[in-house]
Amino acid sequence: MSSSARRSFNSLALLVALVALVTIAACGRRVSTTETQSSAATNSASATPAPELIALLSSYEGGPPDRAQIEAASSSPTADLLVLASDSDQPGSVRFGAVRALGSVGSSQALDHLKGLLAEATDAQVVRAAIQGVSAHLDQPELVSLVTHHLQSPEPRVARAAVLALANDAASRPALEALAEQELAPAVRSALDEALARTNESPPVPTATPTSSKGRGERR
Repeated sequence: MSSSARRSFNSLALLVALVALVTIAACGRRVSTTETQSSAATNSASATPAPELIALLSSYEGGPPDRAQIEAASSSPTADLLVLASDSDQPGSVRFGAVRALGSVGSSQALDHLKGLLAEATDAQVVRAAIQGVSAHLDQPELVSLVTHHLQSPEPRVARAAVLALANDAASRPALEALAEQELAPAVRSALDEALARTNESPPVPTATPTSSKGRGERR
């Protein structure tokens, strides 16, 4: 092969290699773009709570809805509630309702989130909602300890919520009695008096039936 032919062949081979590299790069970009769009769509879908759940939390008065109601309103209740609880664009009734409702769901993920709020949250309304959320799970010593800590909260609504949560726990009576020695806001004092009365309930002591004088005379 002449030197001229060899150079032409090498140039052609180089051109083919460059075209192949460009084609591979273009395909890689298309695959990456498709995967990114798919991932974004999935994340967007999972980050959008069910409208029925939002409506339930918005309209519910009193305590949080029960687990059956929450599961009927959402196919992913824990995930949806976690999103709503941290969504600052939602009204307070939805956000704080979502925190309380995590306790109704009672999954390990939900309770772990509530534990984190009790340990670290600084917003009084969030802490109060978390206490209300875990009040049905105080068979767990860790939760009892976290709630007991908030008996000393300077926020009356938080301290009151802690008192009410511990009111049915006889083991928490010493902590409640210690709190009674302190100067308290009226709302906290009222709740504490009720809690102490509740934990102090005990069955009546039976009394002996007195013997009648007539009976004593008959025995003599």
